[in-house]
Amino acid sequence: MLFAMAVLPCLATGAPLERATPATDFLDLGSIRPDPVESVSLEQGSWSWSVTQSYMNQWSLTWHPHRVHLDRGLERQPISSDEWRYIEEAFPDDDVYLVDLEGWRTDLSFSYGLPRGMTLTAEIPYVDVGGGPNWDSVAEEFHTTVDEDRTFGRDVFPRGRSSLYLRANGRTSEVPEASTSGIGDVTLSLSMPIGDRAKEQSLVFAIQPPTGDEDTVLGSGGWDASLGWYRKWRGARRSYLAGGGFSYLDSSGSVMGFERSNTYHLMGEVTQTVTQNFDVRLGLRADSSTLASEFSDSDLGDPAFYWRLGATWDLPRGNSIFFDIGEELVPQTGTEADWSVHVGFSSAR
Repeated sequence: MLFAMAVLPCLATGAPLERATPATDFLDLGSIRPDPVESVSLEQGSWSWSVTQSYMNQWSLTWHPHRVHLDRGLERQPISSDEWRYIEEAFPDDDVYLVDLEGWRTDLSFSYGLPRGMTLTAEIPYVDVGGGPNWDSVAEEFHTTVDEDRTFGRDVFPRGRSSLYLRANGRTSEVPEASTSGIGDVTLSLSMPIGDRAKEQSLVFAIQPPTGDEDTVLGSGGWDASLGWYRKWRGARRSYLAGGGFSYLDSSGSVMGFERSNTYHLMGEVTQTVTQNFDVRLGLRADSSTLASEFSDSDLGDPAFYWRLGATWDLPRGNSIFFDIGEELVPQTGTEADWSVHVGFSSAR
């Protein structure tokens, strides 16, 4: 399973794998992506909470809008409806998209220990898309240190805007100004220990009711569910976490009107203790695309791969603070935030 957009709360015991591990998804684009926050195992009656502030930047497009915009000499101007109509008429059978999203996301996570080692968790996201801080240039500079192809087309279109255009299979969704804010889709999960090493292995069942506005990028409009598995290994100074999961996406929901595909998830994470109160971690994950069937002929339908690097500082009284930065390994897939930064605080009692 995956580190989606929340945080794994810090337990008072300070076990490395149970410290804060923020998620990396921005809007989920209509998918419930399970998060290690759901695998936490609390003693009966114990509770923990966390808050994560994240910045996300998402940029992906096909060659069509880039070429047409250049040919018309409209660099750094917003793409017009007239250009989209021309592309639709000139390339009626092609998948076409432009995903240009930037904004903030705040996640609150609450976990409570139930009998027999089970733990109930609620994750509540608040998303503000298009509300700033206009850091597109920062994301560009970060990407170009790795691979200039990651910023393909970015220099042709204006920075500091949030817009979305999707077209496939004769269906079109166009949101020239995608700025919006509000509660996203809330996730409720139940972690159940399995096997002899109960605290090291768990099954997690999660549901995601349609609490976000389905007419915007905040929600899908469907009742989604997922089943995941987590396994932990602990050493004296190094620990590991692995997981996998399957998400069933309600057919009544959609990604801005496009049918969603059920998704599969894999993840791995290693945490290294540096000092008694300081850890660093490296994580990798893979997610199949929610638009795999609708955009089967383009990168938007391909699986996404993501890395992230982070650190956690333990504070007194079961508290901790953390910082993470993440980037998509394969650029231009569009279903993940291609660059993200997370800062947060967690506490356990």
